[in-house]
Amino acid sequence: MSHELLISRMRLHRGPEVRSLDEFFAHSGEEVFNRMNDVARQSPQVVDDAAVEWAVGRIGDSPGSVFALLLNIAWKDEERRERMIARYRSLMEAHPKPALACAGYNLHEFHPLLDAQWLADADRLFDHDPDGAWGIFESAAMYEQEFITPALIEAFERRRAAMPRDYFVSLLSLAPRRPELLARVLKAFPDHPAEAVDGTSFAARSEAERVPIGQAHLMHTLASLVPADAIVVDESATSLPFVLRYMPFATPGSFFGGKTGTLGWGMGAAIGVQLGSPGRKVVATIGDGSVMYAPQALWTAAHYRLPITYVVPNNSSYAILKSGMLSLDLASAKRGIYPGMDLVSPEIDYAGLARSLGVRAERVEKPGELRDVLAACLAGPGPSLVDVAIDRGFKPML
Repeated sequence: MSHELLISRMRLHRGPEVRSLDEFFAHSGEEVFNRMNDVARQSPQVVDDAAVEWAVGRIGDSPGSVFALLLNIAWKDEERRERMIARYRSLMEAHPKPALACAGYNLHEFHPLLDAQWLADADRLFDHDPDGAWGIFESAAMYEQEFITPALIEAFERRRAAMPRDYFVSLLSLAPRRPELLARVLKAFPDHPAEAVDGTSFAARSEAERVPIGQAHLMHTLASLVPADAIVVDESATSLPFVLRYMPFATPGSFFGGKTGTLGWGMGAAIGVQLGSPGRKVVATIGDGSVMYAPQALWTAAHYRLPITYVVPNNSSYAILKSGMLSLDLASAKRGIYPGMDLVSPEIDYAGLARSLGVRAERVEKPGELRDVLAACLAGPGPSLVDVAIDRGFKPML
């Protein structure tokens, strides 16, 4: 098969005058794979299946580059994604070390490609390349936590000594949703103090730079800004664990929340709490789904100019109900179907809604903007709303 267009793109006016991939390889050796990867990152369709198989047939010459080619195409070409990942996995047994090394490095960037099988392969082939295996586990811990099971945590706990820094990054990334892991981190700290400090610093920076914004980063930032005598009214549902972990509750009566999981009371409750505590700032952490039960409360807050800041962790869904369906093992949840639980098509413009009811409102999507926007809204004399786009992921409650 002719690969004239591919070869032309690979040459870019600086390659050899050749007519086939075989000639290119004979002239330039392993550089041919680097050039193919360059093209795949820009125009994956130009590297067709025949060219991929040509590269696979020479995997022994540069295995890392061939695995990178498969991942680059999987990431860029959705139509061929499953085929490229299947081809990658078909080669892992024969070339486990470069396969793990390539996945461990690239799946940080390509983390939406992660699934349970990548983690199973990292566990099964660990001894061939501990660095690469830990890289896969760390990527999942940072970005795709739903694939990490208690059994996997135990398996990698036993391998902590191989890559202690990756261990601390992984467990600290998991800890906001699995706080019981903090005890393990503290216990391991004396064995690897330098790696623990480095890993802790890296995990904190990564959380602060995550897009969408992480719930832990949102509540940690909010907690650092609220007045000491502020009252928190919470109906944030899936963000509640982070509210309880980070928000300061200096005195009795500083926190109001629902006991039974009922939705819909928080918007109005924030008004009642503030009227009952004149002179005190109220911060209402209200999930986007909960806002829709009583958005008219915003008009009341504006009418009476009440010092309430509504902070909306927005995952465009009733994620707490999705978590409940997963926990109950319901048939539709097994198929990834959650009827009526996604607030999309169209998505709701909470900032626009609040402004229409007389409330100052801001939308935040980037972590670097979060602190300044929260600070400005908290400092205002009247009501405000901050709509924060957060991670849309969820997991079973039990």
